[in-house]
Amino acid sequence: MPIVEIPIVNILTNRANVWVKDEDWARVSPASWEKNFKTGFKSDGDKFSTNFLGHPVHGSWYFNSARSSGNSFWSSLPYTVGGSLMWEFLGETEAASEIDINTTCFGGVFLGELTHRISRHLLSNDRKRSNRFLRNFSAFALNPMGVINGALYPELRQKLTAPVSGHFPIRSQLSLGINFPVGQISDDHATTRMHLSYDLIYGTLFDGDPGFNPFDFFVFRTWADLGLLKANNPFLFNISAHAPLVRWALKDGLAVTISQHYDFLKNQIFELGNLSITGDLYYRLNIDDRQWMFSAKAVLIPFGSTTSQVTTYLIAEGLLSPNRNYLYGAGLALESQVSLRFKNMARMSLKYNQWMIYPRREARGTERSHIVYFHNTFPLGTSHSLTFEIYHYFKKASYNDLPGFGNIRKQYTEFRFMGNYNF
Repeated sequence: MPIVEIPIVNILTNRANVWVKDEDWARVSPASWEKNFKTGFKSDGDKFSTNFLGHPVHGSWYFNSARSSGNSFWSSLPYTVGGSLMWEFLGETEAASEIDINTTCFGGVFLGELTHRISRHLLSNDRKRSNRFLRNFSAFALNPMGVINGALYPELRQKLTAPVSGHFPIRSQLSLGINFPVGQISDDHATTRMHLSYDLIYGTLFDGDPGFNPFDFFVFRTWADLGLLKANNPFLFNISAHAPLVRWALKDGLAVTISQHYDFLKNQIFELGNLSITGDLYYRLNIDDRQWMFSAKAVLIPFGSTTSQVTTYLIAEGLLSPNRNYLYGAGLALESQVSLRFKNMARMSLKYNQWMIYPRREARGTERSHIVYFHNTFPLGTSHSLTFEIYHYFKKASYNDLPGFGNIRKQYTEFRFMGNYNF
């Protein structure tokens, strides 16, 4: 099935860009294919959201074409790579993009398995579940290939709609509130925004079956800040998620994992795309009515990107496409978090992230992005709560070979107040 479906996806995507959008880059021919194979991989000039969100979503279709047809997580990976290579060399007249192949494959596998699992829960136990239309619509939006395959093949539909085997609880939280920034960013004032977020925890990290498969546990969070006043970027959309690929439960409350991370972050001073692999240590301690949780993660970033002030200079010098406000490369990152939860009372956590990306093409330097985050939630009954959050964003960059860019610094702080619904 995926050997047939993936080329169809690429052909339909290409034809839509020709017939509907009238894009010159989609008017492929045998001559353009030959040229692309001779040229090999290059950079591209696409926007940040296209490369680090659009391409991962496209890659998830390749992955789920294979995953929904009965392939395992690992055996679905080659189809994702194959679909991306096919598109890069045959679906466009432009040279194959090294950015696209990385984001489509790394991001596509991550979003693909995540949406596969969530859509399975939405479709499971089909005869007894409520809100069937809403569940089917949501499952199709997340995983169109899985739902299409279920509609085409009754045996797959039966498998997709059967009760989910194993114990994989899902806990969700929907939040609405307001985001107050403090401070000024260069010559631009940070603006107050409405804040909407959705958090999901799938499975359990410490409990359950001793056997562990990739994505048996994952944490997913998405949020958007919408400008209430005139703002340069009125809509800031974010995704931050991670999922263990391998887990070792050393003893009660202590676990070590190797995880995959996907971050698509947009705030008022930087955009950041992170496709990384981490080594994680988790420790949980229960004392009376309190639960302590500590985690530390060392991160290898095979491919990441961040917006940079250097791009203005590079564009003026003709070294970068005018659409590009970001640089990309490999890097390292660190993450640590400590949280305290009281039974039937407040939950608090303190978290620190640092990403270090070393651009490798248009400029040589270092981009460091930091987030310090404090979270405090007060329950209001079983399903509702109030949350207060503080986010401090700090960015530092250094390009010693470029005049005026040896010490770039920006920072500001956000205060968020939200009402939550837990389900």
